[in-house]
Amino acid sequence: RSLNRSKSAVPSRLEPCIAALGPFTNQEMDSQCKYALLARGDADLVIRMPRAPGHSECIWDHASGTLIAEVAGACITDAHGRELDFAHGETLSANIGIVCTARGLEARVLPALAALAGAVPA
Repeated sequence: RSLNRSKSAVPSRLEPCIAALGPFTNQEMDSQCKYALLARGDADLVIRMPRAPGHSECIWDHASGTLIAEVAGACITDAHGRELDFAHGETLSANIGIVCTARGLEARVLPALAALAGAVPA
């Protein structure tokens, strides 16, 4: 099982959430390739949590990658389980973080991230 969490929340805050999900091999990369890895079955989880309150992801950093992963069967939401909302200009300002999982894994991932997502208000 593989995880990508590059440029995510402070690692010390994210690690307990990851540990609760079981062992993952971390593959950090800074492009939309992480979504392609998940789409082709070479990764199970992509987590992108804000490093600071009020931070929103730029849509161009995620739009095409999340679409590819979703068409391949992945589940893509924010940390609260809401669909990503690309209708707010240049950023995903209506969402907190990005969680992309292999289908079925979201039921375990989202509850594990709930406390962390609550600690990083929009």
